[in-house]
Amino acid sequence: VLDFKYLGWQGLRDCGRKSNKFIWWRDIKKVCGREDDIWFDEMVEWKIRDGSHTRFWKDRWSGSVSERLQHKFVRLFHNSKQKEECVEKMDTWRNGRWVLEFRWRREWFQWEDQLVEEFFALVNNVNIEGLGEDNWIWTFNPSYNFTLKSTYITLQKLKVGSNEEEVFKRF
Repeated sequence: VLDFKYLGWQGLRDCGRKSNKFIWWRDIKKVCGREDDIWFDEMVEWKIRDGSHTRFWKDRWSGSVSERLQHKFVRLFHNSKQKEECVEKMDTWRNGRWVLEFRWRREWFQWEDQLVEEFFALVNNVNIEGLGEDNWIWTFNPSYNFTLKSTYITLQKLKVGSNEEEVFKRF
């Protein structure tokens, strides 16, 4: 529904601020946090299947890459020519397995070798299933399913606002 109706939305930060087209989506953004602190984006990870929805650098992946790569490997992110690409656009099927292919703006300096090795060790360990579409995993529920109860418990832990009245002013 989100892809069809809301043009392939990836995260709450990506939905335009002044858009009048999607009033419903704007309301969801209000509930899910302020522009500088969108708690909802921190509560979901992408389960990579075919890589068509998971942005390689900008999304949290389920499993070994739970921190956004653009934050964990800032130097590499800035050197990448593929900052906006989904995982699907950065890999090919070769000899029965997925192989990631990168395009860099420049060669690496010798003092960056350790960082580059750490990066490749991390991303080469990811299992890309190749079957079905990527989907979200709700990280604060053991079943990984989104529920209102798990959302409420999560918000209580995050202590959103100092009292209920302040919390509901956001909505």
